[in-house]
Amino acid sequence: MRLILLFLALPLFGEISFKQIEIASGYPVNSTRAWDYNNDGHKDILYTGNEYLNLALGPEYKPVEVLKMPEGFSRAIHSRLIDIDGDGDMDLVGTDRGIYWLECPENPLDQWTYHQITLDFWGIHCILIHDFNRDGKQDIIVNNFNPSERAHRNPMFGSLYQNSVLAYQIPEDPKDLNQWKPNIIVDEEAPGGSHYFDIVDLDNDGKQEFMIGAVGGKIFTGGHYFAIWKEGDDPEKPWKKIKHFENQTGASHIYGVDLNSDNIKDLVAARGHGLGVLWFKGPNYEAIEIDAKIQGPHAFDKVDLDGDGDIDMVATDNALKQLVWYENDGKANFTKHIISEKQKGYDLDLQDLNGDGKIDIVVSGTSGKDVRVYIQN
Repeated sequence: MRLILLFLALPLFGEISFKQIEIASGYPVNSTRAWDYNNDGHKDILYTGNEYLNLALGPEYKPVEVLKMPEGFSRAIHSRLIDIDGDGDMDLVGTDRGIYWLECPENPLDQWTYHQITLDFWGIHCILIHDFNRDGKQDIIVNNFNPSERAHRNPMFGSLYQNSVLAYQIPEDPKDLNQWKPNIIVDEEAPGGSHYFDIVDLDNDGKQEFMIGAVGGKIFTGGHYFAIWKEGDDPEKPWKKIKHFENQTGASHIYGVDLNSDNIKDLVAARGHGLGVLWFKGPNYEAIEIDAKIQGPHAFDKVDLDGDGDIDMVATDNALKQLVWYENDGKANFTKHIISEKQKGYDLDLQDLNGDGKIDIVVSGTSGKDVRVYIQN
């Protein structure tokens, strides 16, 4: 484990410094999640990599192997935390080939337990934990980017729900595979390689909008777009597509948030398989480039990083090996700052890890083959 101090000068808020801690290296990791599993005030890092589920307890972050992953499920392309069994601790939902959940034991350093949610399909890139039907309970929402020509290639899985988005409500017995049943949010209307998504009430009318980015290409025909669907009278039935942003080469991430402090929600997005970070100004969603030159910002998320009350963004430039953030002045004018010039990334987790009120950064990398934490001092 290596510690490196990184300093970033800011004109308005003085100096932000980060302490870099390398948790793992030498093998690819797609997704990490943080939660305080041992109740010591420091969040711990949970991730799959090197064929194991690993738990690194903060603040030292020395990884411990807590589960040998089943063959064919060795590395989650995405993951989220949710207390599925209602015992008060966070379990991990993972995906790539099918969807599964990993049960946290009473002692989080003991062996975890693997449970399958579905084998109906396998083209899943993103998980969102959200109460999609507004019944007061958190649900598991996933996409399936497999078109028909790809869906039949893996005999372990079915080929249902192609180019769709599904919500799974937690059943009475979540350990029973047969009790997990999906509700279709997007019914075969999301072609291409759909990636990351969000659910927000954009227009404050009491009904939610679902938004997603999708890359295109030889395999993923019909992609390179961002799109929005709106909840109907029954949120458990397919939602209606209301907006489509074409010619967004490499589209991957899109989130709903008020960027310019006008009390109207905007969209912030990244082309993780192309060039650019951008926003769409609400309510008409005019596209405005924030950084048209950043290459492959596949690790991308939004957060108030500097604590000034507005939303900033964090991303990796995977061509230049840079970890960067975009400082918002509150009016959606952005200043780019470099945090590290030796960092590639696949996904981010942005949280206060040590309870000091400042947002820290966890970067998981595939091509970079590392997991690193950036603690804000």
